[in-house]
Amino acid sequence: MCIMSDVMMKNFFNLRVSTQLAIQLFLIIIMICSVVGIVFYAKRNVNYYYESTIEAVTHNQRLANHIKKLIYQMSEQLGEYIAASDPAQQEALKEEIHQTDSLIAEYEQKLFADEDQLTLFAHVRSEFAKWHGLKEEIFLLKRSNDVQKAMYVLNTSGKDICARFEILIQVLLLHDNALLNHMHEYIASGFYKLLYYIAVIVIVMFIVLLFMMIVIYNSIVTPLAHIKKVAEKVKAGDYSSRVQVGNDKSELGHVAAVINNMLDQIEHNKQGSDGIISSLDNLNCRLQLKNSEMEDFVKVIAHDIKSPLSTIEMYGDLLQREIGHSPERVLHDIERIQANTRRLRVLVDDLTEYSLVGSVELDKKNIPVQSIIEDVLGLMGKKESINQYDVIIENNTIKMTFLIGKTEKAMLCLDKSLPDLYAVPSQISQVFMNFFSNAIKYRSEKPLEIHVSGTLGNGETHLVFTDNGRGINPQYTKKIFDMCCRLVALSEVEGTGIGLAMVKKIIERHNGRVWAESKGEGHGASFHIILPAQ
Repeated sequence: MCIMSDVMMKNFFNLRVSTQLAIQLFLIIIMICSVVGIVFYAKRNVNYYYESTIEAVTHNQRLANHIKKLIYQMSEQLGEYIAASDPAQQEALKEEIHQTDSLIAEYEQKLFADEDQLTLFAHVRSEFAKWHGLKEEIFLLKRSNDVQKAMYVLNTSGKDICARFEILIQVLLLHDNALLNHMHEYIASGFYKLLYYIAVIVIVMFIVLLFMMIVIYNSIVTPLAHIKKVAEKVKAGDYSSRVQVGNDKSELGHVAAVINNMLDQIEHNKQGSDGIISSLDNLNCRLQLKNSEMEDFVKVIAHDIKSPLSTIEMYGDLLQREIGHSPERVLHDIERIQANTRRLRVLVDDLTEYSLVGSVELDKKNIPVQSIIEDVLGLMGKKESINQYDVIIENNTIKMTFLIGKTEKAMLCLDKSLPDLYAVPSQISQVFMNFFSNAIKYRSEKPLEIHVSGTLGNGETHLVFTDNGRGINPQYTKKIFDMCCRLVALSEVEGTGIGLAMVKKIIERHNGRVWAESKGEGHGASFHIILPAQ
């Protein structure tokens, strides 16, 4: 339930933050798009006005200069025409004058195509008309051979017209400069207008954003904060709190209804679970009592079985000594009595030890693995016929060589850096003894080698017992830890099938894990145990 409330609070917080960010991002995008649109529109208008103005001014200046040059050229041509006496030369000069006049007319039409300067162009047209009249008057005087008067008209009226025309051309150029200045003022004013519009948009969007934030806070953030507060109470174990929102028909209203229904169900389930927990506690007490009774029962049974078995074994020994040279059949039967009696004793001992595993208090200590192994080898000396052993240290490995029986050599290799075990010494010794005993019982024809390695990490101690014995079929690596499980016939290898079950019980009681690994028969086996480091 605490996990559920944590997840619920996290989801509500993420929803609140996501909603705020989404709306803020949306408004910011609108503001940016508006500013970009205004800037783009203003830039396009300014560019258009700038390019059209520059083009018009350049066009007018170029045409005015051409007209000015052509008028002075025509003045010189008219002077030569008046002074010429050869008719052929006069006609040639007259043709040049007409060509120059055509060019002036052509430039005049192009110059006056701009309607923005109609007043100025009206004066220019007037001077052009006077110039054309002067030209025709000179032609007429020349045809009448009045050269002196023609020259007088050219030098007086012609120069006056040229002077006035030059003044008009200068005025035209000044007007164009004024256009350029106006263009720069327009661009500057447009820039300030652009800044003004951008400022207005930013202020308006800020006000809208602030208004939206207030609306969001009142309609979303405040209810979500209330939901978070309820979730924190649920996390603390108070399932009586309920979510209250203003608008029950909104999305948050539906969420609140779902949460309230969930809390109702949780509270109902909690009431039911409290009853179940109480029943389980009672059942657990009863199970513990039954377990205690069962352990007592096993102890009694073990005691009751031990007594007659001891008697049988004793009388069997006496009978064997007294009969001496009895028939082989009798001796064989007596041996079977003794063997089965010993087997029953071992079984009873194992059952007794198995029953005691769950009742012994866990007085854990830090124990060096090497000392445990040395103690176990000493205890196994008589039981497994293990004789003297020698200790050799090579590099980071401790090698213990010993004899199984009188001649069969075996070796036990330990990593020098094995970590300590935090366990009950007597019980962990039983685990080690079982592993070594099984390695000896199920050894192969080649000399037995047992390797013990270990690591410490993540607060756990991991030990691995590896031998080169017969190995285990992989499908039985879990089954061998069951009670009374045997994989070979009793006549082949002695044992009760309780040892590994007791190992599992001891390791699990230490809050650890145990498992076996093997690649198959003939490939040896590895037994892993993992125990908490502290």
